[in-house]
Amino acid sequence: WNTLFWACTQTCTLLSDAYGSATMKHLLLDLGLLDDVAMLRQDSGILSRFGEIFKGRAMMASEIEQFSDVLEAMDAGMRFFGVGGALGERRLTKTEFSIAAKITKVCSKCGSSDQITTGYAGKLGDFYLGSGSWAEYDPSTHRDRAKAKFIVSVEKENEKEQMFDQMQTYAVKGDVEHDRVLSGASARSITTKGDATRLAACMHAICDSPGMTKYKEIVSRLRQYAIRIESAAETLPLSVH
Repeated sequence: WNTLFWACTQTCTLLSDAYGSATMKHLLLDLGLLDDVAMLRQDSGILSRFGEIFKGRAMMASEIEQFSDVLEAMDAGMRFFGVGGALGERRLTKTEFSIAAKITKVCSKCGSSDQITTGYAGKLGDFYLGSGSWAEYDPSTHRDRAKAKFIVSVEKENEKEQMFDQMQTYAVKGDVEHDRVLSGASARSITTKGDATRLAACMHAICDSPGMTKYKEIVSRLRQYAIRIESAAETLPLSVH
C-alpha cells in the first residue's frame, strides 16, 4: 500500500504505526526504501519513543492537543505538527470518536480467473505504556489498554483477537530489534527473502493488471520499487528469529 501510494502521488510520506513504527522502520531498512521517506507521521504511542526510532529524519507529530504537546514533540526532534480530533469531533463530543477512514478490506481478481480474493488489514498502533516498546507488552495487564488504536474490519470481528495477537507479534520484532541496536548491537534483518520476494511479485501483479494500463507513469514508478525490493531480497536471510 505505501509504495503504491508513493507511486501514485510521488509523495513519499509514511504513517508508520500499522504494526508498530519500529517494525516499519526495520522493514523499510531491509527493503532498501527507508531513505525514500520524506516525512514520517507520528499517530500513536509515546513521542520520545517515535523520535528515537526515526532520529535525524523529518517527523510530524499529529496528536497535538495543547501547547505542552508541541514542546514535547520538539524535544523529541519533531519540527512539524498537526491537530485533528482535539479541535474537531473530540472537542465537540468529549469522546474518542474517530471519523478517519481506514483501508481494512481489499478485494481482487487474479489472472483470468473469475474468483474474487478478499484480504483484510488492520492497524495496531504504537505501544503507549511504559517506555513505549511492544517488547514490554504483558497481555495479563496491558491487553485492553493496548488496543487504544487497534482497528480491524467489522467483517472480521470474530477474528479480532486473533488479528491483534498476530499484529502485536509483528510489532514486538521491530521494537526488540530497535532496542538491540540502541544498546550497541549490530542491526539484524527482520524480513525474510521469501516475504520480500512475494511482496515484489504482488507489486508486479498490480503493474500488470488490466486496470493499470492507463496509468503508465504510476506503473513505471511502482515497478521500479518492485525491482529494488527484488534486489534487496537477495541479501536477506531465508529465516529470522
